[in-house]
Amino acid sequence: MNSTTDSLRIISHNVNRKYDLVANSLELFSEHFDILFIQEPPWRMVRKTVSTSSKEGDPVVGPPTHPDWLILFRRPLPGVDWTLESERPRVVTYVHRRLSHLRPTFRTDIVDHRDVSLLTLFGQAEVHLLNVYNDPSTTAAVRWIGDNIQSLPGLLYMGGDFNCHSNDWDPDHPGESRVARELVQQALTLGLEVSVLPYRAPTHFPHNARLMPSVIDLMFLPLGRGMDVCHRVHEWDHMGSDHVPLSVTLPIAPVVIVPGKRVLKVDSEEEQSFTDGIASLLCSLGGRPMDTPDLLEALCKDLSDGVEQLWQRFSSVSRANPRSKSWWNGDCTRALNRYRELNLLEDGLDHLTEYRRTIKRVKRAYFDSRIKEVSVAKGRPWDLMPWVKARQLPTYEAVSFQNQPLTTLDLLWNGLHSTYNSASGRAVDFSVLDELGEDRDAREWCRFSLAELLEALQPTSNRSSPGPDHVTWRHWKRVARSAPACDVVLSIANACLRIGYWPSYFKDSRSIIIPKPGKPHYKTTKMFRPIVLLNTLGKWVEKMLANRLQFEAAQHGIFDPCQFGGVCQHSTEDAGVFLTHLVRAC
Repeated sequence: MNSTTDSLRIISHNVNRKYDLVANSLELFSEHFDILFIQEPPWRMVRKTVSTSSKEGDPVVGPPTHPDWLILFRRPLPGVDWTLESERPRVVTYVHRRLSHLRPTFRTDIVDHRDVSLLTLFGQAEVHLLNVYNDPSTTAAVRWIGDNIQSLPGLLYMGGDFNCHSNDWDPDHPGESRVARELVQQALTLGLEVSVLPYRAPTHFPHNARLMPSVIDLMFLPLGRGMDVCHRVHEWDHMGSDHVPLSVTLPIAPVVIVPGKRVLKVDSEEEQSFTDGIASLLCSLGGRPMDTPDLLEALCKDLSDGVEQLWQRFSSVSRANPRSKSWWNGDCTRALNRYRELNLLEDGLDHLTEYRRTIKRVKRAYFDSRIKEVSVAKGRPWDLMPWVKARQLPTYEAVSFQNQPLTTLDLLWNGLHSTYNSASGRAVDFSVLDELGEDRDAREWCRFSLAELLEALQPTSNRSSPGPDHVTWRHWKRVARSAPACDVVLSIANACLRIGYWPSYFKDSRSIIIPKPGKPHYKTTKMFRPIVLLNTLGKWVEKMLANRLQFEAAQHGIFDPCQFGGVCQHSTEDAGVFLTHLVRAC
């Protein structure tokens, strides 16, 4: 069931480049927070992947990733080596996948800076959140905000590590710096004010024990907010960093949270009931007349409605993630609790070390078991290949078309439509068909046979994505075990050819926009490729029709001798032999 939320749970932490700290936090905060803002993220080589230019392999670098979180960070400029310290982003944002329907967008069209990132969520109203790391030596982030403040939208939140002192938020620090004054003024311009706790809660504990703790991690929240809207300092949860995390819960306009997509577990009783239901539904539709387009359309409409009811009945809501089982277990929880309880005592450091050892041991045991399960128990070692491939860069930048950001669904649709349907509406010149010669006498069409039906179904892939009705080739292969159900499918296919009508059910589709691999950025519509997923029943009939036409074309010599693509019994080797013959003949 869908749920409604009226708040955002945000946590911000300068992790001091500690990779394990971020990896553990992603697991620990998964159920308690919606957005994780990181400053000074770890940027290290995770592994080396197969390379065509280096025997040692290409390095895979970057911050930790997690299946529950979307990761957003600034991309390197084309031609820039982002393994260099001077080019790495110093702010990273993680958004939990439960907020995916709010279309979290990395607004590089407004902020394109390694120390500042702008996140936009599209609910009933746009929500803008700013993550900041201000380098104490250059104050580049504060200076950038001041120079570009007119281009920034109204913010609900601004937070991070600002590295500036003021007695407004740190009573133990006398006076205030110029940077702090500028920061406060900038926040007021953006409709924000610094969140100050009634008691002093240090956020930075220097590793040098001779230096005093201070308050340099800040959260700026909206003016006029309620008294209960205030940040919290997790004083003893720094987990080895010299900064502690800050969290806040901010009210927003109510939005509906979709728990996940509906799925059918493979080889489950529910899947068997689903396919049996489709077979029974087809049998119940057998015998109905299909002599006119209206009758055929009505039958296919009843079939579509019945399949949808079966899907809603037997499918269940599941997290859209193949790695839904977490490595975190009770040992991790107990080790964390011991560290939190004894952190103030002298042996707190020992318990932090023990916590890290426990996490490492549990991770090793979990992933070793997963590798064994995939490679030995399932006998599919090739499924482990994605673990050693180069990482896919995030694709959540704000998409633009003709230098205009597509910030609404209508604008996004118009931009994609203008990019991929630019030729629609153009006149078609049919005179190219004149050279084919005079029309010949039409021959009678032979009805499809059961052998053709099963032959078209047999080579289909069980891993192919289904259309809007969720029925995959795997499901149809189970339905085809029922002879009466196959007879009804044959009747529908033959009726389509007999009366010359293609039902709407066969034309129903959903479009998926996927990023083109290897692109330097994904900020324009041309960097994406649309694919269309049709209902598999219509594709089944199309396969029978294509096989029949190919047989007829080959029988009557319609194919050009140089035609190899899409023709049965013509492989790449045949094309190579033909090319070799041409070379030697010359």
